[in-house]
Amino acid sequence: MPVRIMQPEDVWSYSTRELTQSKFPFWSAIITQTQSRVTAGAAGTATVEIQPPAGETWWVEIGAYVDIGGSDNYTQYCDYDGTTARPHAYSYTNSTYGYDRPGLVISRILTNSLYARLVGHQTTSTSWHFYYGYSGFKLSQPQWSPRPVGEAPLFPFKRPLPVGAAIPDRFAKLKDRMFLDPEGRIQVILEEDVPLAQDPDTGHVVERYSVYVALEDLVERIDQFLADPEGTGWKKYLDEWAKEGVSL
Repeated sequence: MPVRIMQPEDVWSYSTRELTQSKFPFWSAIITQTQSRVTAGAAGTATVEIQPPAGETWWVEIGAYVDIGGSDNYTQYCDYDGTTARPHAYSYTNSTYGYDRPGLVISRILTNSLYARLVGHQTTSTSWHFYYGYSGFKLSQPQWSPRPVGEAPLFPFKRPLPVGAAIPDRFAKLKDRMFLDPEGRIQVILEEDVPLAQDPDTGHVVERYSVYVALEDLVERIDQFLADPEGTGWKKYLDEWAKEGVSL
């Protein structure tokens, strides 16, 4: 499950949720251009199958055509499950002109269990070729360990404050919002484990964010707020703390 830990400098500039490819890429690898040909005899049929490995899903664009010319020529696309081929697209000519070659360019999503079968047919009296090529993406989906909304966050890097930790009087009432980070600095929790996105089918949170600021930086941040109350994102935190009787 993606958890975004925002830096102090992001506190006032991050105002809206923006789901980008860097968070949830739709592809995990590029399928580079692949092309080849099959040689067939006179008045014959050539078949090519494009099948992703087990566990992979591909989104590819496929091109195929027959060369030379006969009186009955076609290129056909089918989806194929290893037993049954179902035609989806078809290109046909009955011309013997060399430049009149039936071909297809088609975009499809393929899996290991339902994949592409290309069929080329020619009635010419000589051998001919069935050309094909494809490229595209190996698709992916976000991976997460869903937790229901409200379940306690999992942050192994957080350590409780040591007994007698030195906290300026000004911030003493925020002590319950503080922890030690791996570098031993005191961090103040501004927002924690805030849901951003949920799986619509299960209701589980699939993206959260948390905002912390180092105690040593807090004074500077508050001074920035006082200089420009509406220009930063600090007002909501200070207003919330004021309701709890914490005046900074």
